[in-house]
Amino acid sequence: MTTFESLPGAPHDPSLLHDHIQRCAAASGRLHRLQTVAESINGFLAPRFVTTLALSLVVLAATMLAV
Repeated sequence: MTTFESLPGAPHDPSLLHDHIQRCAAASGRLHRLQTVAESINGFLAPRFVTTLALSLVVLAATMLAV
């Protein structure tokens, strides 16, 4: 079983990792959550680009015809 200290490049004090993560989250600011959500949506939609585009066009066409 691998421990935190035995990982290559890991600091000797696990609390340093916690401090690092907190500093990174603070540096990201308020838009960190928005960026995370946008990356998740992009990760989901990017492989399905053609399908997403086709469905968007169908919804757009249906909306325009309904008016």
